Amino acid sequence: MSSIIESAVSLAVSISSALGGSSLIAKKLHVEGAQHRVKIERKASFTTRDGVRLSADIFHPADLKKSPSILVRIPFSETVETCFLEEVIGRLWAERGWTAVIQGTRGRFKSGGEFYPLLFEREDGIETLDWLAKQPWYNGEIGAWGGSAYGQTLWSIADQTAPAIGTMELYFTSTDFHRMLYVGNAFSLYTALGWTFRSHDKHKDEEEWPTTARIIKAASRWPMKDADSRDLGHSVAFFQDWIRHKNFDKYWRQIDGDKQSSKFHGPVLFLAGWFDPFLQTELADFGNASSMDVTHKTRIVIGPWSHARDVELPNFRSNDEKFRSKSVASSISWFKETLGKEALSKRNSTQDEPKVSIFVMGANQWRAENEWPLARTKYTPFFLNCNGHGNGKLTAEAPARDFVDQFTYDPENPVPTVGGAMIGSAAGMFRQNVIEQRADVFTYTTSPMEQDTEITGPVKLTLYVSSDAPCTDFTAKLIDVHADGNAYNLCSGILRKSYFSNGLEKSTPVKIEIDLTATSNVFKKGHRIRLDVSSSDFPRFDRNPNTGHDPATEKNSRAAHQQIYSGPKCQSQIILPITPVKSANSRP
Repeated sequence: MSSIIESAVSLAVSISSALGGSSLIAKKLHVEGAQHRVKIERKASFTTRDGVRLSADIFHPADLKKSPSILVRIPFSETVETCFLEEVIGRLWAERGWTAVIQGTRGRFKSGGEFYPLLFEREDGIETLDWLAKQPWYNGEIGAWGGSAYGQTLWSIADQTAPAIGTMELYFTSTDFHRMLYVGNAFSLYTALGWTFRSHDKHKDEEEWPTTARIIKAASRWPMKDADSRDLGHSVAFFQDWIRHKNFDKYWRQIDGDKQSSKFHGPVLFLAGWFDPFLQTELADFGNASSMDVTHKTRIVIGPWSHARDVELPNFRSNDEKFRSKSVASSISWFKETLGKEALSKRNSTQDEPKVSIFVMGANQWRAENEWPLARTKYTPFFLNCNGHGNGKLTAEAPARDFVDQFTYDPENPVPTVGGAMIGSAAGMFRQNVIEQRADVFTYTTSPMEQDTEITGPVKLTLYVSSDAPCTDFTAKLIDVHADGNAYNLCSGILRKSYFSNGLEKSTPVKIEIDLTATSNVFKKGHRIRLDVSSSDFPRFDRNPNTGHDPATEKNSRAAHQQIYSGPKCQSQIILPITPVKSANSRP
């Protein structure tokens, strides 16, 4: 493994040295050329109060005695990928006058200690800031950069004031990891188990996310809590803690803090994706941070991405939307704007840049906006019309008579995951036509659009349902049906609920609400809007055994007979954010 890493570092150094510094990479990223030589300080370290040595590689602008710092905290192993990333961003930033401090978190990258994701980041992060402030090259300014777990290590210390982080670029992350893992009370199994396997894999040089087949094999037997040990041969402490702590309790407060995005007073550049599981919580952080940002520079970019991955859209190919290059290139312009003497002098100036930049799918173009959610949005109900066969209609008018659709959800034969918002290669936009043929997937579809119709914003679903199970799930998925009949997922949601603890008869309709998160899409003329409803999405989410017992420890399951109601009294409806079309006028 060490030889592979050394080769990766050598390759990065070779590329960076070619054509004068990293000019080849800079040219590819469309950023200005190098202005400083780079001096690298390897494995600079300090020891925490509890005796753990945290190490960092520091990339200095060689001709500057003091310079602003950019802090990155890496919560992943020392792999080819992380070493190459370190070399690229470290050199790019140092060549432009910033000192890059790239540190491994406890038990990761080049640091000592035992790895446990996110639990020690606040204490270790505060000590890192104190250590950084004592360095001879420190000039009093700190920026921070990172995504996913990288970003959460930074949010955990965003409220510190002396020394303080002054500006951040964050992508695919949030201050609410618990809410990302527990969606509508269901456990994000694919994301959690995939991360567990990747963090404790026998093959330490494995760069790719674990396969869906591997995750299904580990999780297809009961109880669910044993999924980690079935694959790895041993249980993993953080996975067991995640499934044990279903509610936001003291455990999660140690990790997520207390509304950290409401305590940071500097500008933040958020990068988000329509198919990323952090989207909903990242949008909430953007709302909090933009209200606290005294410089009025905080912005968000939402692209056609999953979790740091590009999503393949139908009938659209463009190298311009590649996330990896965009996240690095944007850091150059962002820190030039917000970090350093020149940037500080302009902090309070009026800015013309849009606060929001979104990629509108369907139209497949970037567009600038002034706020989120969009002020001009018209939240419009489309009503479910059940017909007893599970292939009903979506209409602008409520149905005139009552009807019920019925299906059976069997946890031993769950609806397979086909795309959606997850961490890993299974995320994204995919054809839904095959799973829509299942007897337990009900579809509700509009007539063909008479004109291009855009939706941009949060999507909500109100359903009237009943079940003979004491606790069960309902899932929902918004679909764009193309003129050729191909159906593609846009956004989705789930709700796990105990339905009959209030003493109602099992045939009594219960009103539930499912949050499908947010999206932006133009349904082109001739396309149709479709809603898919079922009771499982496996392995994206864990299966509900329908017994009323904890899915993590339950050893048995039973089938549930589900009913969906529509009519004058039970107006099941999806609320769509219909948006008057606005011309494209920006790129992020």
